[in-house]
Parts: sequence; structure tokens; C-alpha cells
Amino acid sequence: MLVLAASTAVLIWHSRRQSIVGTKSRNRYFQKLARELSFAAAGDDYFIQLEGTWKGVPVVIYPHNFHGPGSITLFYADTGIPFRERTWIEPNLSLGRAILEWKRGEPFGFDISGNPPLSENVLAAYQARFPFIALTLPSRFIFSHYLSQTPGSWKNFVVLLVLDAGRKPGLVEIRSALDSVTELVKSIESERIEDGG
Repeated sequence: MLVLAASTAVLIWHSRRQSIVGTKSRNRYFQKLARELSFAAAGDDYFIQLEGTWKGVPVVIYPHNFHGPGSITLFYADTGIPFRERTWIEPNLSLGRAILEWKRGEPFGFDISGNPPLSENVLAAYQARFPFIALTLPSRFIFSHYLSQTPGSWKNFVVLLVLDAGRKPGLVEIRSALDSVTELVKSIESERIEDGG
């Protein structure tokens, strides 16, 4: 019994130590990505986010680790359209559940609240490539105190896109996700012009 307790304690200590070491390595990797993308790196030894502009759109990139789904990268893009309270289009599953269902190839729909300035079909077109994509309020998906400052302080709707490419996604994958999130912002602008809004 004593051997089992000692083994468990060593295993817990080792996994926590590996997690911290992995976080430092991940952060160094994202700092390198920031330089390659001409973004600024912000945060501390645990939380890091990249802030910059891609194709004229303000974007924040945030690596996050879920204990279930694993490491993901979140992209927040400022739409430039002032948000309205209780108005969004989001997957009808929680972020973690949506990632797990997407990995299993299980389809899921969207929850629409209020009258968002984008149609559900535009977001649905990206579901095959990304496990979670939403047009939402800047304060709804905040995982660090740095995110509560940027993009949490933005006054506009946010396009949130999640890339499921592990702890260190490649530069090509990051650029592709940046292209997709900015395409979505441009889609919103196009829909507003067509609707006369």
C-alpha cells in the first residue's frame, strides 16, 4: 500500500513538472511565431498571447491546454462591428465538448441568440476545418487575465476560431487559420453591405 501511494505521488509530481516544462517550451515556440508573423508577444511565464494585425484585421492568438481535448490555439478577430448584448452565433456545445465531437466526426449545430450580423451558413462552411467557430461577444471566451484586457475590452463582435493542431502548430497552419478568421470578418462586412447595414 505504501509503495502504491509513493508511486502515485511520484507520478503526479512528474506530470505537473512536465506540464510546466512543456508550457515554457510552448511559450518559447509562440514567441518565435510572433516574430515570424510580425506580432507582439504578451503575457508571462504561464500565459502567452500574440497580438497583431493580419490583412488589416486586429487579431489575438492564444494557445490553451484543455485537460480533455488537449492543446488548442484560439484566434480572436475584431470585426469592427459594435456588439449587442446577448447576441451571438456559437456552436451549441461547450468549447471542450465541441472539440471532442469534432474529432469524432460528429456533426453539431449552432446556438443563435439575438440578431447577429452574419448568417449561420457562413460559419458552417468552416466547420470541416475547425472544431469551434463563432461570432460572439468579446467577453464570452476568456481564459486568462490578459485576454480580459485584449480582446475582452474590445467594443466589437469577435470572430473566434479554434485550431486543433497540438501544442506547437506549424507556421503554415497558423497562417491558414489567420486567413480564415480574417475571411470571416470580411464576410461580415460583405453581408452588411448587401443588407444595406
